[in-house]
Amino acid sequence: MSLLSPNLSAFLAISRAQTVHGAARELGLTQTRMAEDLGVSPSYLNHLERNQRPVTAQVLLRLAGLAAVPVLTEMRARMDAVRERELSEALRRLEHLPPNERAVVEEFSRSLMNKFLHEPTVRLRAAASNGRGIGVVDTVRYLFGLERSGGARGERGAPSDPASEPRE
Repeated sequence: MSLLSPNLSAFLAISRAQTVHGAARELGLTQTRMAEDLGVSPSYLNHLERNQRPVTAQVLLRLAGLAAVPVLTEMRARMDAVRERELSEALRRLEHLPPNERAVVEEFSRSLMNKFLHEPTVRLRAAASNGRGIGVVDTVRYLFGLERSGGARGERGAPSDPASEPRE
C-alpha cells in the first residue's frame, strides 16, 4: 500500500518525457516559458523531457505550483462572469445614474472582486509552490466546480453533483 495519494503518485510520474511535455502543453506554455517558470534552463528542461536528467524535488515542487495557474485563471474568469451578470442587473435598476457614476459602480464591483480573490489567490500560489499544491488545487477545483475536462455543468453554470462524478 502506497503512502502517497493517487494524485501525488500520478504527479511523481512527471519524470517520463511525455508527461513533462504534456504538462507544458496543458498549461499552454512553451518550453522556454515553462523552463523560466520552473527556474531552470530550457536545455535542462529538454534533458528532463528526454529522461537524461532526474527531476529534482525542487523542480517537482515548482511544477506543482504551475498546476495552480489554470485553476486560478478559470476561478477568476468565473467570478468575473458572476460579477458582470450582477453588475448588469444592478445597472438596469440604476439606469437613472449618469455614465460617470455608472462607471464608479462598475469599478467598485471590479475592485471588490479583486479584494475578495486576492488572499485565496496568494495562498493557492503559496501552497502550490511549497508542496501542498496538488491537494489544495484539487480542493479549489472541487469547491468552485472547476472540472478539468469542462465536464457536465448544471443549470446556470452550477457545478454538477459531486457525488455522481467519478473519482480521479
